[in-house]
Amino acid sequence: MSQKERKAIAINVIGDKKDDNKVTVVLDKGKEDIIKDNPKKNDGDIDIASLLNGCKGITLYHVVYGEVILSGVVDNQIEFYQEIDQFNTRSASVNIYGKKYDEGECLLFPSKNQRDWSKFKKEEFKPGSYVVIGNIRCIYKGVRKMDDKTFFECFVAIASEDDIYPNKVVLNHILKENKIRRATYDEVAQMNKILLDNGVKWNPDTHELDSAKWFPKQDETYYSLLIKGACRFFVTEAKWDGSSIDIDRLENGNCFQTKEEANHWCAKFNNASDEVSKQLINR
Repeated sequence: MSQKERKAIAINVIGDKKDDNKVTVVLDKGKEDIIKDNPKKNDGDIDIASLLNGCKGITLYHVVYGEVILSGVVDNQIEFYQEIDQFNTRSASVNIYGKKYDEGECLLFPSKNQRDWSKFKKEEFKPGSYVVIGNIRCIYKGVRKMDDKTFFECFVAIASEDDIYPNKVVLNHILKENKIRRATYDEVAQMNKILLDNGVKWNPDTHELDSAKWFPKQDETYYSLLIKGACRFFVTEAKWDGSSIDIDRLENGNCFQTKEEANHWCAKFNNASDEVSKQLINR
């Protein structure tokens, strides 16, 4: 339940029983739940929420729960969860200063051994990290810049339709911190399932896709068929750079690892075309 929903319930329960921006909900067993729109800032408090902007999915340390994973910031609450096992997680939250209550102490830190938020630096992604760029889920390879453009290189990208694109390049004209983030636990599991459904598996040791199906690597030579004249096919050679032409050829089965394989299919198509032409002439 969101904080806004909780606040609406609180107002319904106790009417106009308010104290500044505080609403008290009397719960079962005599417990009270304090809800605040604007957490009170005390001397020494650091706005952790602003530091964590665009960091969804990173691992943090909570003094009670231990290692937790950031879900995001919602209604002045830093929300996180902890993986219990493969199928279960527990969720909790603190205010924007990392506290459960205004007069309490900060409970959330960058790590168990690093408890100084002034030294916090946003995570730099390493090759092989599962990330989300906009609405595209990727296994991160690196960043390169050309002129005023920033290109994210990925070992593999998964589009919103669950189509997979090996060695994909994602273009952002302006690199913003909230444009790329680490994938959450659920997103990583979903990405691995999609890869398996497509007959491939990510190998974190070799940084390659293990598969019976061949996928071209960056700058690798591949062969495809083009058509000219009266339905005559010929073999052409190209370098893979993850362009839309490369991806279209791969999706349509027109991307061959060897010239011999391309010639084989070229001959088949030309023979079939010749047979159809004969049938048309003799009809």
